[in-house]
Amino acid sequence: MFGPESGKDSWAGLPFMYDKVRIGNESDRLERCEKFLDIFKKEGCKMVEMSCAEHDRYAAESQFVTHLIGRVLGKLGLVSSEINTKGYNSVLELVKNTEGDSFDLFLGLILHNKNSLQQLVRVVMALQEIMTTLFGELHRVYRKQLFGQKRRWGRYWQMFWCVAVGLWVGLVIGFVTESCTSNAMLTDVKNALRKNQEHRRRIIMMKIERLSI
Repeated sequence: MFGPESGKDSWAGLPFMYDKVRIGNESDRLERCEKFLDIFKKEGCKMVEMSCAEHDRYAAESQFVTHLIGRVLGKLGLVSSEINTKGYNSVLELVKNTEGDSFDLFLGLILHNKNSLQQLVRVVMALQEIMTTLFGELHRVYRKQLFGQKRRWGRYWQMFWCVAVGLWVGLVIGFVTESCTSNAMLTDVKNALRKNQEHRRRIIMMKIERLSI
């Protein structure tokens, strides 16, 4: 239940989960199982017997979430400074431990444990909920600073004139755009171009006639 980074110094106190399956009732098979478990007991591991399904559920809630948050924080490029708090040092230690393990280990946590995908969705939803709460509070604070607790009619009049001028400018722009792109305007432009082309054609024909004479 621990990786190379967590157990690089000692296995003492680290949890070791196991589930006795397909052992049977034969004495030699039971003896081999106990000898295998004794290896970890002698190293000081905390032996915890539980079912595979229960282990996967707990692992998704603890191990996968830990690696997920650690790798997300690792993408931020956090650095140590002279004003580190204990909490921030814990964050840096988390990033160090999770990035010290291989990405294949992290990938295996979600590939071989269906509960991990559910935890990933829950983490994303929790982040969205926190962002919604923060933006809601920011909106409340900025709105209070903008309008104040009491009505400020001077500021209201400023906003009114800004909106009114904006509407009038929009109307003028719309009128000019409509005039310049209307069918009448386009027809006038086409007629002017056609007359210009006919005038140039006449000039060319006159020059040709002079050359032929």
